Amino acid sequence: MAIVVTPTCIQTIEFNVTTAQGSSRVMLITGKMPIDMRVDSTEIIQKESYKVLLDPRLDPGKFRKATATVSLGTLVQINNNATSSEITWKIDDAQATLDDETNQVQLVVDFSLTARGSQGVIVQAQSLMFQVTTLALI
Repeated sequence: MAIVVTPTCIQTIEFNVTTAQGSSRVMLITGKMPIDMRVDSTEIIQKESYKVLLDPRLDPGKFRKATATVSLGTLVQINNNATSSEITWKIDDAQATLDDETNQVQLVVDFSLTARGSQGVIVQAQSLMFQVTTLALI
């Protein structure tokens, strides 16, 4: 089950297009997904799914498709006397789909952190950046 977070720094561009299905609207939404994931060299790896719901709410049957791009945002690495370490921040998957319960576009990101090495290695992720492009019928 994904952890639902509230997106911040939202910016939206919308414009109308004509497709084979008729008049449609394209919505480009960029923003920041605040997360709080932390591992140290004693935990080694942590995986989690995070979810944001994006406005606007769409009328039933209007959603056609959505795509998403996600990038690493705020990352922190602390080496307290660690002589060698292997650290990995990884976006495993990102999917933009329609949430049937809210009629909003949902972005679900699978993310993992790895910290291997001597004691004292701490890795933290605080945010992910995203862009979601949605096509909906008018």
